[in-house]
Amino acid sequence: MFTSSALPGNDAALFQAASNGPTAAAVGQATHASSSRAQATFPLSMATPGQLLRVAALRGSGMDRRMTEIGLNVGAEIRVVQQQGGGLVVQRGESRYALGAGLAHRVLVAAV
Repeated sequence: MFTSSALPGNDAALFQAASNGPTAAAVGQATHASSSRAQATFPLSMATPGQLLRVAALRGSGMDRRMTEIGLNVGAEIRVVQQQGGGLVVQRGESRYALGAGLAHRVLVAAV
């Protein structure tokens, strides 16, 4: 078995770190990276055509109820079909919805 004294310079520290398994910092960084990807949300108005998205949150008073009534509730998977100016057309299943710029900016989505 190798000992750290048998390895020159920085190699000893690298060997020791590698033999002890991942450090708490490395595990924390990996956990943080995976959780930040899962929570990376942005306004629907910033999405590009063809992009598959999941509705993460609805900002604004009364918007929750109205969006749920038309079928665009939190957790719904949607695809941006067309974007022109600030407005866009999204598709959920076989249904398409035209949303104005103001409404699209208040819908937070995450890439699927």
